[in-house]
Amino acid sequence: MEAINKPDEINFSAMGGDDLTVVVMMEHGKVLFKPEWHKQKMDDLLTLDCIRRQVEWKFAKHRTILVIAESYLHGDIYRYGNYGDFWVKIGSTRGYA
Repeated sequence: MEAINKPDEINFSAMGGDDLTVVVMMEHGKVLFKPEWHKQKMDDLLTLDCIRRQVEWKFAKHRTILVIAESYLHGDIYRYGNYGDFWVKIGSTRGYA
């Protein structure tokens, strides 16, 4: 699997129909995490890097993060921290429509 070089350029848009599920793997189990969307003009946006920073602020560093990002017709699955301190795309989905 290849590292994502620019996780701050992987954007998710609330108005674009992106639905995010963020799971944080902890020492004693898994926790669902609801990231805060950031207002950008008329949309709410998030990046992979922003999600990582929010998780590290709340749970400290060295956690494995799983992000399932789905839209109407397709989706992608990302993981951070499992293979090192970087994001990788580990799969894709056919969306939720």
